[in-house]
Amino acid sequence: MNEVKDKIPLEHKIFCGTFFYLRTGGFWKPTTIKQQCIGLIVVGSVVDMLTPKEDAFGHFVKNWCLTGIVSHTWSNGVNVALKRKRILDVLQKKIMIERWTCFRDPEESKIIEDSKDTEEKVLKYWMSLVFVNGIMNMLVPVITENPDNNLMWDSWVPCDKRVSSCFYICWSQQVISWITATIIHVSAGTIALNFMERICSHFRILQHRLTLVPDLVKKGVLNTAEDELFYLNECIRDHQNIYSTIVDISKIFYPVIFMHFVLILSILCTNIYLLSTVPLFTGDFTAVALFLCCMMSHFFIFCWWGYKLTEVGNDVTYTIFSMNWLELRKETRKRLRFMMLSASKTIPLFNNFIVDLSPEMFLKILKVSYSAFNLLQTQN
Repeated sequence: MNEVKDKIPLEHKIFCGTFFYLRTGGFWKPTTIKQQCIGLIVVGSVVDMLTPKEDAFGHFVKNWCLTGIVSHTWSNGVNVALKRKRILDVLQKKIMIERWTCFRDPEESKIIEDSKDTEEKVLKYWMSLVFVNGIMNMLVPVITENPDNNLMWDSWVPCDKRVSSCFYICWSQQVISWITATIIHVSAGTIALNFMERICSHFRILQHRLTLVPDLVKKGVLNTAEDELFYLNECIRDHQNIYSTIVDISKIFYPVIFMHFVLILSILCTNIYLLSTVPLFTGDFTAVALFLCCMMSHFFIFCWWGYKLTEVGNDVTYTIFSMNWLELRKETRKRLRFMMLSASKTIPLFNNFIVDLSPEMFLKILKVSYSAFNLLQTQN
């Protein structure tokens, strides 16, 4: 039975949906494949940003947003592909170790099940946001009047797109490219959130184990000082393991956070300009506003999970403080004070790196964008 279990690929044990989309996009080689392989990546059309247009600046702004998103998508995918070994090391040596996979009671099992459910919901929510934003872009060229046979975005085409057959071939290629880019964009971004959510669940398991210490002493399960110290030493090692995992994922995914932050700022600048130049509640205004809302929603997800991880980590100190210390021996209390000092340290998640992942940072960006929009509207 153990041999069968060991043959289960790692991608089927944790973050199943995220790894499925990464494999589909070609940026993750399954752990069951020993030889090197090349993913089936659909290469999108080359965005023609230099094509002269009547509205040259508007054309540049539109294509710049598309170029930024595509660049962000492929850079995130490449980051995951290049750091595959480090991701596997973190999963195998820190996330999937026996301390976090062998549950001691139903409460620990429930914590992990809730975490898996949240991971799936985040993946579906992010995917739905991207599809809602892009579905109209796919359908507009074919369901609306389009005398010039304009495609989803301006690009070089190998034939005369005024011919119906050429137009639909090029349009289909762009649709396939967009769907593939969507899969990569969502999966490469969600895997960082998956790690943060799983670390939150480990913090909750650690808190649960700490709250059981007085009851275990009272019931005689930990009937000697050595038993208490051994139990607490395991909890301390678990806490150090969590902090070490946070440091590792910060090093792995800081390019993703950096690119996302830069993309948000650039899109805010360009889209706020577009919103200030088009009439309110027109089709163009609605499309740009919807795109901007989706991008801000993505950034909010990262800010919220960064805040959530920090808050759950800080709760460890409160959990230790709230314990019934009277049931514990003197040496055990000393060890708990040491653990409280260790748990009071700042969570090192992208610490001091460009942007603080918190709701406050998100609100600051919203205020700046609203102020810029009002200023441009007044000038126009």
